[in-house]
Amino acid sequence: MDIGSLAAREQVARERIERATDVLADRYDLADLAAAIKGARNRDVRVEAMMRAEKIADLLEVVVTKTEKRTPGAQRSREPAPPAAKKGD
Repeated sequence: MDIGSLAAREQVARERIERATDVLADRYDLADLAAAIKGARNRDVRVEAMMRAEKIADLLEVVVTKTEKRTPGAQRSREPAPPAAKKGD
């Protein structure tokens, strides 16, 4: 994949993540975690991506915990979901 296409796809993904983060932050009162995701910065882009991924994982784990408490009989699974196949990858 050429660098221009990669950069464009990365930007679209980042925008999607920020929109979804905003929705989850509003729905589950997680403004601090949303701000941490948006504020993840580092000079090394790989370190920044890792920091952002860790913050996204934090947010998702809190959402899972909050939704389990609201869902009677829900069972917690720590098994990661298999990665979804994407067209063109």
